[in-house]
Amino acid sequence: MFKNLKGFLTLILLFLFLVSQSFAGKYKPGTYKASAYGKKHKEHSGLIEVEVTVDANSIKNIKILKYEQSVDHKKYGKSATEAKDNIPAAIVKKQSVDVDVVSGATFSAVAIELAVARAIDQASTKTYKPGTYKGSALGKKSKKHEGLVEVEVTVDANSIKDIKIVKYDQSVDHKKYGKGTTEAKTKIPNDIKAKQSVNVDGITKATMSVNAIQLAVAKALEKATK
Repeated sequence: MFKNLKGFLTLILLFLFLVSQSFAGKYKPGTYKASAYGKKHKEHSGLIEVEVTVDANSIKNIKILKYEQSVDHKKYGKSATEAKDNIPAAIVKKQSVDVDVVSGATFSAVAIELAVARAIDQASTKTYKPGTYKGSALGKKSKKHEGLVEVEVTVDANSIKDIKIVKYDQSVDHKKYGKGTTEAKTKIPNDIKAKQSVNVDGITKATMSVNAIQLAVAKALEKATK
């Protein structure tokens, strides 16, 4: 009798746990801050800082608190300003960091998206639909390549199990940036998996490649949490 009752209670508790998991939201409601580095300049560090407010299942608001980008630059200023004005609104509207970048301000746009992704990472309940998901982002472009970085991320119910880079159109043979760019390809996926977060340290002289890898992983994880 006792054994039967114990087994019955175990089944009830398991059922309640599964029900609670099925109704759990994607996010822990609140406001979260995060940052990323966009285009650096001798006059500024390139830092972009955001504040993201979420409820249990949606992004409610995004504020850019710091935007050290070349908004007054003769060539890039207009696009950099457009990215600041348009990217946050586009993310809220689409409920995703997978939005179009602004032509002429890829670095700034990707950094905004990554900063938001890092804030969302803090808010995430880290509950996934097990499987393998793809994501992509733009890194450093060149006349030899388009700059695309594409990843495949495998998850179980609560963790990142594997990250594969399936496309890496970056300057791995560049005399100045090649070493850092090549290092990023291996190091960043391993660091993300170890930390279970896209908020990992960058690599000197490979900021755009690092940002693109992290953002591509964040986009893949978005698909796993929908």
